[in-house]
Amino acid sequence: MTDEELIGRMHEISLEYPAILNYLITRHKGLVKFIVSTLGGIMPSDVEDYEQEGMIGLYDSIEKYDHTKGAGFKTYASVVIRNRLLNVYASRNNLKNSAFRDYISTDPTDTDPEWKEKISIQSPDMTPEEIALFVELKEKFGTVMENSLTDAERTALLLKMNGVPVKEIAHCLNITEKAAEKAISRARKKIRNSI
Repeated sequence: MTDEELIGRMHEISLEYPAILNYLITRHKGLVKFIVSTLGGIMPSDVEDYEQEGMIGLYDSIEKYDHTKGAGFKTYASVVIRNRLLNVYASRNNLKNSAFRDYISTDPTDTDPEWKEKISIQSPDMTPEEIALFVELKEKFGTVMENSLTDAERTALLLKMNGVPVKEIAHCLNITEKAAEKAISRARKKIRNSI
């Protein structure tokens, strides 16, 4: 039986629901692993977490698949899984909480002797004033990302900042490459105008 037939049967005959659901999840586990492997910028230690998120996306796609919409199940599941993984990736790398994640004291008399090395920039020769300005700029950037950008602009920009090609961004957001380029361009313009 095809995936589409199995899902139709699963929703018609409730007694077979658990067995068919388990079969479909087992059958498409490789699809989840493949999609996770195509995403760039994931640390090896995070792969298992992303695979679990992908499995949740697979489960959602099985639950919500509607064969009358014209897409095959595997195509639909691929989009749902990829979008879920990209949302997780974007939220994990969202800059709105970066001030809390990367917090350091700007007071050089702090008890930590390596306080200058904790800032996430290149120059170790920064003065306390430069560090304070940098932290303020970083917080303002996070605020702009959170409040001024649409979800599509934020996701597209974060993915672009992490080295994902525009073609892949377009595929993940289910938009054309031109629309992805425009979303990135709009996001950059909004950030430039706000900072």
